[in-house]
Amino acid sequence: MYCQMPVMDGYTATRILREQKRFIELPILALTANAMAGDKEKVLAVGMNEHISKPINVNELFRVMAKWIVPSHPSDNAVTTEHVIDNVIPEMDGINTELGLERVQGNNKLYRKLLLKTAASQTGFVAEFDSAMTNKDWELATRLAHTLKGVAGSLGAEELQEASAALEAQSNEQLVSDEVMEAVITELSRFLNSVTAIEEKEVDATTAILDIEQLAAMLQTLAEQFSNYDAAAQDTFDAYPGLLAVSELKPQFKLLETALANYDFDAATTVIKDIALEYEINL
Repeated sequence: MYCQMPVMDGYTATRILREQKRFIELPILALTANAMAGDKEKVLAVGMNEHISKPINVNELFRVMAKWIVPSHPSDNAVTTEHVIDNVIPEMDGINTELGLERVQGNNKLYRKLLLKTAASQTGFVAEFDSAMTNKDWELATRLAHTLKGVAGSLGAEELQEASAALEAQSNEQLVSDEVMEAVITELSRFLNSVTAIEEKEVDATTAILDIEQLAAMLQTLAEQFSNYDAAAQDTFDAYPGLLAVSELKPQFKLLETALANYDFDAATTVIKDIALEYEINL
């Protein structure tokens, strides 16, 4: 149960669930970016079973889940962790890659994907935050800072996490200082620059040739997934590295990547329709 959900937070949702007899024994594990004194007591008081703080320690997460989840089909086989060694991650300014990789159990490919996805989703942070402040929408401003703090911490961007935490606290008090805002802008720019440096494609863009049949297959699958708001669309998008490396498609795919990172399926649908129209592909 994510405690900082918008509209209805996790505490309220848990209270409502516990009022229903069928959910009285349901294990509910609190997930929150706050790790301050009293947080655990607060989640227990509303009826949750245990508290997990972010950034998530994967081993600790599995330990807590194993404590409360009873498998329908227990297995005697020991679970082993596969450490992916492809897509080697270099040292990056402003990012503790050792810490970030530890949180994804050494999976370089997954870590690189998360870095790129986060960069795409947070590129417009400053403009969105400024707009929220201009409109005095402090709830939105606080949520934006909270999200940035969470993803930064999960990836090992410790200075960005610290700056975002200060911004979240000030947003919650509805008074943001220039000093704190400048710190976030500086650290976010540092993060984005570092991630951009590793954003080379697996296939050389100078030799990639557009395959219309592959493009049609990808767009048609994406169109169906978008209509169902299916998050598996990200996997479909990643499954065509050859297409992603085609120079003439890069601007559209950049827009599509950003829309997917924000789970904006309506915007993503608009992008693929434009591509389909340009190449005379029926969706």
